[in-house]
Amino acid sequence: LTTVMQYLIDRGYNPLSKNFYWSPDPSYSDRVIIPFLYRGVVVGNTARKVVPGKLKYLSDQHPYFVFNVDAQIDTRQYVIVTEGPFDALAVGGVALLTNEISEQQAQIINSLGKTVILVPDQDKAGLVGIDQARALGWHVAFPNWDDDIKDSADAVKRYGKLFTIVDIIKTAVNGNIKINLMKNNLIKRIKANEHH
Repeated sequence: LTTVMQYLIDRGYNPLSKNFYWSPDPSYSDRVIIPFLYRGVVVGNTARKVVPGKLKYLSDQHPYFVFNVDAQIDTRQYVIVTEGPFDALAVGGVALLTNEISEQQAQIINSLGKTVILVPDQDKAGLVGIDQARALGWHVAFPNWDDDIKDSADAVKRYGKLFTIVDIIKTAVNGNIKINLMKNNLIKRIKANEHH
């Protein structure tokens, strides 16, 4: 339990938050469990390993589930789409729980009736969703984060929530030309970081 609590504290989260659970079950004792809610009802979960090892995530959910939809309130202008649940919680957005956007997930996110901004992880895997987001008419954010910042959760820990969200919104572009240009810049940055 202390390892799980320390992991959450190190990542900048309150370990006593209702977003996180722990189980003494031996196969889950080194994992933080994040419940998946839909209309206030638990419909699944993911359990993230907090120590090095295989199977980083053990998940039990509908294949097209979108994490954190319940938190998207009507007064918001934007819905920020991230890859992982920690990223979504960090910026108050939703998570795909993968780097690809399924048709069903796109329908759920579009049904929220907001400007959609995808924030890809700043790595090779993150590049996958960019073309899908462009095809859906979504915006894609290309934030000005330090090279060692991989995702929204890392960014919030370093820069704070407000700066991170403002940076996501300010750097969001849409349309083929703008997205392709920014994607090429991101590819160059990722390649440069691989050689360091």
